[in-house]
Amino acid sequence: MNDLKSFLQKHPSNKVIVVQGLGFVGSVMSLVCANAINGNYAVVGVDLPTDRGKKIIDELNSGIFPLVAEDPKIDQFYQNTISNGNFLATSDEKSIEKC
Repeated sequence: MNDLKSFLQKHPSNKVIVVQGLGFVGSVMSLVCANAINGNYAVVGVDLPTDRGKKIIDELNSGIFPLVAEDPKIDQFYQNTISNGNFLATSDEKSIEKC
């Protein structure tokens, strides 16, 4: 499991957004929030600790967008998020308390 506390310490002045569910909609919504033009946000995506959830979490945190998307903006947003380091995927349910 990724260290939520360390992630949040890297972004002390950012508002925190937590997106519950990292299926297609949740993953893309996380990227949209992380790339907001009207503010700096630390975005935490939470999914269940199932095999599928763990696979998505691991891939998102390893630089792989795990879902098929036709819109090229999604890849652009994902690459920006990696560069900015303002997104963390986790199964830590305590992250919801941080938003």
